[in-house]
This record gives sequence, structure tokens and C-alpha cells, in this order.
Amino acid sequence: MKKLLWKDWIYEKWVILLVTFILLTSSFEMFSKYIENLKIPGGKSYVYINFGFPKYFSETDSYVSIILIIFIVFIIGFRQNLNSQQEIITAMPYSRKEIIISKWLESIICFMVPLVINFIALNIMYFTNYNKMKIYNNYTDFLMWMILGIFTYIFVITFVLFVDLFFGNKIVGAFFSGMVLFMWSTGRGILAEYLNIYGINIGYDNPNNGIYLLPYYNIFYGKDCIYRILILIIFTILFFKLMVKLNDMKNIENAQNINVYPKFSLALKLFASVVFTIIISDIVGDAFFRLNTAADNIATFIFTVLCFVILYLGIGKTVKRVDGEA
Repeated sequence: MKKLLWKDWIYEKWVILLVTFILLTSSFEMFSKYIENLKIPGGKSYVYINFGFPKYFSETDSYVSIILIIFIVFIIGFRQNLNSQQEIITAMPYSRKEIIISKWLESIICFMVPLVINFIALNIMYFTNYNKMKIYNNYTDFLMWMILGIFTYIFVITFVLFVDLFFGNKIVGAFFSGMVLFMWSTGRGILAEYLNIYGINIGYDNPNNGIYLLPYYNIFYGKDCIYRILILIIFTILFFKLMVKLNDMKNIENAQNINVYPKFSLALKLFASVVFTIIISDIVGDAFFRLNTAADNIATFIFTVLCFVILYLGIGKTVKRVDGEA
């Protein structure tokens, strides 16, 4: 396995440098704005911040980091396909388990090294501006937020690799991973908006403390950091085991197809069709059918059904055509 990791180091180092640059640039910019607009007791300011840096920074940091993780997994998988490395590696004396674990470790290294560098930079900025930072930032909480971030992103990397295994086409895999993570955080709100078109109120409010929002734990952190870290460890191990098992099931003949596992084709098509149908119907219904009359509800329902059928058939046809089945 060491040879597998060392072989890819020439590519990894450039990815690490790029990710480090993006994370540091984002952190420097956000930290500068935070310090500049920080409310000082007794001072006068029209624009000020009177809360901790993690609360100010973590949402931007989380979304940037998730996009970078998807990018890293895409680059690693796409490079192997482009250089026909999958066939070369398969012909070598490595088990499938060793190959997928090396890919997981490579993704971890490519993101965790820049993340640790970024956290070191944040610590330097914290103590450089200690007199201001100590007003709203307890260093213990600041440190726990960073530790929680490390465990959160290890889970996200594991989950994205798990989802990516379903797709031989890495562009589709990256897009689908992003869609799943997007719906993970906003799906309940989008569904609530859609049902609201029919006058159905499911009592949605922003789930800032939602225990199910594992990829976003470092945004909605609090006094339960240890509890959340334990949950992340459990689910990381679970998805890691599923990832290894799924990789063992892969048929090498389908490795370049959009859909690598025909057994899961129905579930994947249904998920994609339902998600896009709800989003499109929410947008169209909000624009044209917001009067909540019986006629508007019927029109929205008919539009939703037609949209789902067209999307389901279109996605199925596209997958079959690309995979050479039709």
C-alpha cells in the first residue's frame, strides 16, 4: 500500500498546494473582516460583530471545504481513468481492499494536510490578535471547533468516496455527491417550501442543531462537541465498511459506465428524479401557482407528475445510451 501512495505523490503535492492556497486565502479574508468589524465594548461602530469567530466563519469554511473534498475525490478518480491506471493497478499484486483504502488515505492526505496548515494559521492569527479575540472567543471552544472540523471532514471524505463508487464517470459522481450533500442540508427546507404551495405546513424551521446534519456538524457546534465527535466516528466507520464492501462488489467490466452497479440503478434514478422534480416544481409553483386555490393545486400536481415522468425516462435513457445498453 505504501507503494500505491508513493506512486501518486507527484500528483498529490500539487493538489495539496492548491487546496492549501484556497483554504488560507478564505481564512485570511474572513478573519480580516471579522477583526475589522468586531464590536469593542465601549466603542462606537455602525457595523459590528458581537459573537465568536467560529459562528462567523464556519458556514463559509464548511461549504468551501466540501467543494474542495468533492474536487479532490474527482481529481484522484479522474486521473486514474485518464491514465488507464485502474487496469494497471488491478494487474498488480494488490487486493481491492488495499486499492480503495489507498484511495481513501490519499484523499485524507490531500485535504487534511492543508486543513491542519490552515488551522495553524488561524491559531497564529488568534494569538496575534488575542486582545480582541478573547472578548467573544474562548480558546477552548475555538480549539474544540477545529477538532470537530477534522472529524467532520474525515466523515465527508469517506461519504463522498462511498457515493463516488456508484459511478464510473467521475464527473457524474462528483455532481451526484454534491447534490446529495446539498439536499442533506437544504432538502427539508425545499420540501417544506414545495408542500407550502398546497397550503401544507410541516412546521419547518432551520435545524441549526439537527443531529442528522453530520456533514455540517462544525457549523452547528455547541457544548455537545464530544457527543458529536463520537457520532462522526461511528458513522465514518460504518460508511468506510460499506465503501470497502461496495468496492469488492464492483464488476470491472462496468468500471467506466455511468452506473457501475445495475442493481442500484432504480434507486439512483428515483432519487435523482425526485430531487430535481421537487426543486423544479418548487421554483415553478412559487412563481405561477402561489394562490393556493384548488385549480392551482391541481395544476401544480399535474406539472409535478409530468416533470417526474420526463426526468425519470430522460435520466434512464441517457444512462443506457452512455453505457452502451441502448
